[in-house]
Amino acid sequence: MLTIEQSSFLLHHKVPWDKVMDATGIRKKDYQAFMSSEGLWVAYGVSPCREGGHTLRTRSGHCAQCNPAALAFLRRHDEPGWVYIATSEESGLCKVGTAKDVQARISMLNRIGYGYATDWVACWEVEVDHAGRVESAVHQSLAEYRAVGGYLAPGYGAECTELFDCDADMALDSLNDVLASLG
Repeated sequence: MLTIEQSSFLLHHKVPWDKVMDATGIRKKDYQAFMSSEGLWVAYGVSPCREGGHTLRTRSGHCAQCNPAALAFLRRHDEPGWVYIATSEESGLCKVGTAKDVQARISMLNRIGYGYATDWVACWEVEVDHAGRVESAVHQSLAEYRAVGGYLAPGYGAECTELFDCDADMALDSLNDVLASLG
């Protein structure tokens, strides 16, 4: 049973009740597999975290209360959105990402100098269910081409993680393969 503190936390972070499960008495690997297959975000009735003794865990096993940013990742992973492929002539790199508004995202990438480039152009975009899931699968399929970059604008983190040293056609082939595999 959820405590008042847990219920308040879930409400505050806008976690839908249909994304929460009671994992009392279920082994970690079993509830994690079930959560992944059903698209659930949070389990309660699990072992307490070491940091704060919290008993809300994400499907990857992390403490939701110590790291609420994980909930934003899960939301993005499971919600509909646009998957896009962008290229930069300056860097010679390709980027695969998700957005609610691709053109606004491209403008932001150029403004902050994502991957040390300011000339990002969207080549392809497709609206999909589970945008983050599609994006992650494309990233995995292009893993051998992963490139690392940074930001020209200060304060945006140390490392860009969605860059690939491949052409847009290869990224598009990967995206099409992922979409075909998901049916």
